Amino acid sequence: MNTPLESQTTKISLINAFFLIGLVLDIMAACLSFLTSRWLGRLTVGEKEFLNKWFDERDKRAANKAKADPPGDTQPAAENDTEAYSPGPVGVVEKFIVWWTSLSLFIPLPLIVFGVGFMAVGIQIYIWTLQKRLVAIMVTIAYAGVTPFLIGVFVIGREPDRRERIMYKLAMRRGDW
Repeated sequence: MNTPLESQTTKISLINAFFLIGLVLDIMAACLSFLTSRWLGRLTVGEKEFLNKWFDERDKRAANKAKADPPGDTQPAAENDTEAYSPGPVGVVEKFIVWWTSLSLFIPLPLIVFGVGFMAVGIQIYIWTLQKRLVAIMVTIAYAGVTPFLIGVFVIGREPDRRERIMYKLAMRRGDW
């Protein structure tokens, strides 16, 4: 808002705070997303294979956990063909650097979610405090109409059968409604 500092009300200050926090988080998330994409794009073939091997290993473990052995089944679990990753002895500083950099590569999506959330709250405060009720209701309905679809993307999960059913549905639609 373009209101002189001394005449800002609490409402205007809240609107500015939420909206600007959201803006800063979204800008930082965009920068980190680019840097993450660039870093992943510069991986060597061997590094890509290493990363994909561990993605596959994680997926196998999740699938095995989802398909837990039925009661009474005493068969031993199948051995994984992927050897456990053992980087050797690692110091505390190296562990911290690995944790920090891997978090830096992962964090853009949560930052975008929080940034958009803060901006949305700022807009909601703005419309409900400084706009006519009709405008507030219409904008709130727009938020309410889109929110289930945003949440739906996060509900997809890693369950293979659900993912296959979703992919089949997408293939049948071919982008058409």
